[in-house]
Amino acid sequence: MSPIIKRCVTFNTQVKTSKTKVTLIETGLLLVCGCESNNVVQVDGEAGVVTLASWKDGLNKPQFVYYSARTGTLIVGHISDNILVIHIK
Repeated sequence: MSPIIKRCVTFNTQVKTSKTKVTLIETGLLLVCGCESNNVVQVDGEAGVVTLASWKDGLNKPQFVYYSARTGTLIVGHISDNILVIHIK
């Protein structure tokens, strides 16, 4: 079986492409940490790019992201030794 690769959306306008981390979550969406742009976005082929958290929420160079669909919780680790927890509905 050959893999199916589909380009969903170009997101370089909202996330600087240097030092990004990409996470595929259990719902099939991509979450992208923009270390230089200080944000976490959700990339969806239908909705496009949605900012979930930014420096306004206290992010400082996000390093990793985890989302639990069961609890609706977004957990972001960033460089300031803190973990940001956001409840998303």
